[in-house]
Amino acid sequence: MDLAAFRKAVASGRMEWRQHAAERMGERGILREHVVKTLLVGERIEDYPEDTPYPSALILGTALD
Repeated sequence: MDLAAFRKAVASGRMEWRQHAAERMGERGILREHVVKTLLVGERIEDYPEDTPYPSALILGTALD
């Protein structure tokens, strides 16, 4: 995954929130702004290039207000 291109897309708002993810975030009290911040500045821990329909990655971050 090209992390720079991914972060550029996130920064410009070109991302889609899946219903399942939004529901889980709501159940866990996770705010969208915290997810966006983590995606923009977090540390990539692992890549999953074989995930479908698109490659994915595990990103670690801390979102403190």
